[in-house]
Amino acid sequence: MATLAGPVAREDVLRLLDLLVEMAGAEQRREMRDALLREAAEKLSGSLWARADQLEALIAGVPCEVPPGVRELVAEARKVAPVPTTARQLYRVLG
Repeated sequence: MATLAGPVAREDVLRLLDLLVEMAGAEQRREMRDALLREAAEKLSGSLWARADQLEALIAGVPCEVPPGVRELVAEARKVAPVPTTARQLYRVLG
């Protein structure tokens, strides 16, 4: 088993995470994407439908204000797997 002798650079951790995502199967990637989208939705206000609508607008590139961290979570979800593009699809993911 490998051990670390000191601090690990952030870039190395990010590269390792990218590698793990690449190695994951399609179902695992969707699960990771969905978890990231649910985390983003938790930062939004309103009903489940309202949050799905807000995410739809953000994904479509419509200028909108969102709480800190939401854009980053959606960007990360995009890296993991294709994201749903309609409020109905997002509602299913969030529900």
